[in-house]
Amino acid sequence: MSALDEFQPQELIECLYGICEQAGSAIMRVYHQHSIDVSAKSDNSPVTEADLASHSQCLKALTALTPNVPIISEEDDHPNPGSRTHWSECWMLDPLDGTAEFLDRTDEFTINLAFIRGTEAILGVVYHPPSGQCYIGGSWLEGAWRYEEQQLTPLGITPMSARIKGNQPLRLLGSRRHGLQHWDSMIETLENQLLPVEHIRCGSALKFCRLAEGNADLYVRFGPTSEWDTAAGQAILEAAGGQVVTHNFDELRYNAKASIINPEFFAYADGGFDWRPFLLGSLANAQRE
Repeated sequence: MSALDEFQPQELIECLYGICEQAGSAIMRVYHQHSIDVSAKSDNSPVTEADLASHSQCLKALTALTPNVPIISEEDDHPNPGSRTHWSECWMLDPLDGTAEFLDRTDEFTINLAFIRGTEAILGVVYHPPSGQCYIGGSWLEGAWRYEEQQLTPLGITPMSARIKGNQPLRLLGSRRHGLQHWDSMIETLENQLLPVEHIRCGSALKFCRLAEGNADLYVRFGPTSEWDTAAGQAILEAAGGQVVTHNFDELRYNAKASIINPEFFAYADGGFDWRPFLLGSLANAQRE
């Protein structure tokens, strides 16, 4: 029996939304300050008081909600790989995904929360503090939904559905900061094989949400990410009909290896479309640049 089985779906959605809403309020208080103190972690990535405040609130609330479920957070001491790979389930938390975007005040930052069973993300929450929008989905819920601030409509509403690849121009999502040297070659190759490409840069896990809600087709990731960066977005996207795979087209999985770092990956909206012939050639050309 899973810890999630103790909850009704709508009850759990309301709990998780409330946790993220409170943490989001703490983030926005810092965001609206005139200046923000920044320090560097051991990997030289930035951390702010907003990251730590959100982490503290989420950790306390999740521990109260499911006291026997371990929590892996970006802003905490990470568990021994040998122990976590044997966990049957855990929470995966990024209390502020997109700290660089937060510091640049682009509004493209999120709180990411995922529930992992075995090696699969079965439930994901991506909360956008500036708007109060919350994306929730996963196989445990059998669908994916977007909730507006203070509008936690019951599960009877129409779920999000990722768009089907048709004859429209390909909407390609990419990071604002990673893999920039590969993009021109990839876009050129895709245009030669498919259709005109509209390239959109976006920060944080919002890229997964854009795919899940039908506003884009493909997200190609070059450069490192951690498991807490992707787990929630993957759960939501796959529940909406998309898929996330490594550049070798293996499924992206969690708590399955010693490192918390993900391989580079593709995320696409139409899980029924055969992307391999297009992406493998484009990837090879991009990596030669």
